[in-house]
Amino acid sequence: MTRSAESIDPPVAIRAAVDVLVFAPLGLGAKLVEDAPDAVDRARRELSNARFIGRLAVDQGIKQIRSRFEPSESSPTQSANNGDVSDDFEPLVRAGEIRGSNDLMTRESVRSDLVAGDLALPDYDTLPAIDIVGKLATLDDVSRDAIERYELANRQRRTVLGKLAQLAEG
Repeated sequence: MTRSAESIDPPVAIRAAVDVLVFAPLGLGAKLVEDAPDAVDRARRELSNARFIGRLAVDQGIKQIRSRFEPSESSPTQSANNGDVSDDFEPLVRAGEIRGSNDLMTRESVRSDLVAGDLALPDYDTLPAIDIVGKLATLDDVSRDAIERYELANRQRRTVLGKLAQLAEG
């Protein structure tokens, strides 16, 4: 026999096997039960953010398709096919429009005396858009309006402005 086989005490081996086969699964189950609510909440938030960003992407794609099939003002004629495709997309665009998306203000048209330090979210300028989007639902209307004015005057991130519009609708 080898030296390692001689040094293993049978009661120690049995205790180790019981620990691995009985107590480890029990501890893992207890840990899962303890952490499950936080994991579910985190997964729901991530799913909500993913749906929101997906809706923004689809809305933007529909707008781009619509703009490609609409006749330009400089074109004197319009083919019947282009009109049909544009008409097909009209209800989709209307149903998915973001509040004021056709009238989005430019940086030049928005004058804001707000600075990032005045906003309800600390270190606003250092936060990525996805973090801001996740926190907007917890803010009151006044704070969201301030963030909207600041965002329009500065970075104009579509994800943030879109989520603000979604929250304003209902």
